[in-house]
Amino acid sequence: MHFIELVARLAALGGGPTPGVFLVGGTVRDGLLGRPLADVDVAVAGDAREFGQRAAAALGGTYVPLGERFGACRIVLRGAATSQHLDLVSYAGSIESDLRRRDFTVNAMAVAAHGFDGDWAAAEVLDPTGGRADLASKTLRMVAPTVLDDDPLRLLRAVRFVAELGFALDGATTTAVRDRAVTLASVAPERVRAELCRVLAAEGAVAWIELLDDLGLLDVLLPELTAGRGVEQPKEHHWDVFTHQVETVATAEVLTTGVMSPRLGNRPYLLPA
Repeated sequence: MHFIELVARLAALGGGPTPGVFLVGGTVRDGLLGRPLADVDVAVAGDAREFGQRAAAALGGTYVPLGERFGACRIVLRGAATSQHLDLVSYAGSIESDLRRRDFTVNAMAVAAHGFDGDWAAAEVLDPTGGRADLASKTLRMVAPTVLDDDPLRLLRAVRFVAELGFALDGATTTAVRDRAVTLASVAPERVRAELCRVLAAEGAVAWIELLDDLGLLDVLLPELTAGRGVEQPKEHHWDVFTHQVETVATAEVLTTGVMSPRLGNRPYLLPA
């Protein structure tokens, strides 16, 4: 289903012109950046699960309940060759207050579904935390330090967004992530794995491993790897065990892609003689 048709049908299900169904999060971020929109993030006033069940029936999709905390659910729409996900969450009070509880400013924007015609440049964007300015400067900035405490997986998500978007962490966010690195250990392993796989799948993965290490997250994620720090090898090697394993990632990317990515940095041993 075409994105604009989908948004129009969601707006109609929301009951008309009174805003109550909003495009949020990665959908608004990627729309403003001109990135492809694979899945759709939606915030619904009231009960998102009840709305999701109605929407799934109307759209011919499959309804899947998700986390209890935000009354979240997913609608899976299957086309001829691909599937599309709609992720819905509930919000209480104002949409602005909901946005202020999100992780990073570039993910804390919303556009009302009603009346949206697909023109992101002309869209009325709700942006209470300065996300559009951070998009322009390619900065990843936390909404507030408390959002990292609310869900420590956001520490790893910060690196994933930097890797996928080509952004840079701002200073305060960098410090806050370092200060909380040990709390990542409290997150369910399957959630951590999903984020880490996306980090490693990004171009120039060795740079993101180095960023994880700089932020103190690598010791939590892969203690078996960092245990090799300072461990010497036979004289044929000039790296310790840790650095050797990290550099293997850079080499593997060049061998599998045939490309010396700029994100691999100054690694002359990978360049042609």
